[in-house]
Amino acid sequence: MRESVAPPGWTPSPAVPALTPIAANAPIAGTAPVAGTAPIAGGTAALVASPVAVAAHPADAAVRWRMRAARIDNFLVYGGYLTACLLLHWQAASLAHLLWLAVAGAVYHFAFEAHSGQTPGKRRYGIRVVSADGGGPASPRAIAIRSLVRIVDSLPVCYAVGLVSMVRSGPGRRQRIGDLAGGTVVVAIDGRAAERGTPAWLLPAATVVAVAVSALTVIGMIGGQPQLTSLQTPRTASPAIGTPPAAQSATPSPPSSTPPAT
Repeated sequence: MRESVAPPGWTPSPAVPALTPIAANAPIAGTAPVAGTAPIAGGTAALVASPVAVAAHPADAAVRWRMRAARIDNFLVYGGYLTACLLLHWQAASLAHLLWLAVAGAVYHFAFEAHSGQTPGKRRYGIRVVSADGGGPASPRAIAIRSLVRIVDSLPVCYAVGLVSMVRSGPGRRQRIGDLAGGTVVVAIDGRAAERGTPAWLLPAATVVAVAVSALTVIGMIGGQPQLTSLQTPRTASPAIGTPPAAQSATPSPPSSTPPAT
């Protein structure tokens, strides 16, 4: 039988090695597991849905926990103020004593934040005050400015001014006026603040509520001023009870200098 000859220019392909059956779910040499896949029955790989953490800016993630930390810090400050009122026999609602409450709040926040950037409330939830330039520790001067301007941020009530400033400064900073003046920012560093973040709706909703309550408070204060003025207007003295009308209207006449007629 005549042997077949390959046509000119044709090159035979290399021999293909025989395929060896691979057991189901067995690893293949020289390969690494692919993230997000898992073996299933029959040896095929299927994509597995895994939870993906949404990366939020640390300042935006800290918003909810700043509000919760404020509850703890205010509880401590107000508790100390009421204790002082009891010991010193002060009136808690007195304007002069409320000024001391504002001073005590500023001193409280400065003492803790200048040391570690965290008050007891901030430490509980994993947030910290840092410098807005680079995220390093904030200077004592910056903390002092931030603590003093806190009084402005709390006006009129419910921190309305501070919340509006946080909305305007954007998710990258979330600075109240004290933060803008001192060059600071509050960020989530660990704990619940870093793990759970802040819902997008929370800050706008809290701001609307604070502004509405502040507006109603101011309107109520302005509406109550005319009543206070009318109550404080002095009244003319009324005639004594039992005085005859003739005696009330009679006035003594000056003596006449004209000699009597003769």
